[in-house]
Amino acid sequence: MANQWSKPDIKTYSILSYGEMLTDRTRVEAYLQALRNSIKKTSVVVEIGTGLGTFAIEAAKLGAAEVVAIDPDESIQLAQQLAADNGFSDRIRFIRHFSTAIDLPRQADVIVSDLRGVLPLFHTTFLRSSMRENVF
Repeated sequence: MANQWSKPDIKTYSILSYGEMLTDRTRVEAYLQALRNSIKKTSVVVEIGTGLGTFAIEAAKLGAAEVVAIDPDESIQLAQQLAADNGFSDRIRFIRHFSTAIDLPRQADVIVSDLRGVLPLFHTTFLRSSMRENVF
């Protein structure tokens, strides 16, 4: 799928922080179970704050019709490589930008996001940015 790269000036998590999130088995399993319960073959899945693309890759593995991974941080480039290494580069569209600054052609059926700390406070609240009319 096509990728859109822009360069918002933002730093998010360190590699160590990503590692800590991925090794939190309770947290990860809860997200994975929610995805298993929600994704159908016709689902459009959007991961906001994809980071390393963990849940976007899982959505592709679960057979979602379309997966979009959004993150303003440069870590999205690693997520794209991880998706390619796992055979999903043609199934996930990566967009390096703020989710509030893009419009997608199709509405999402499933939105997954695991933002922590101060990240939801950029320019607007996370809930308001997730619910913005015409974003998804």
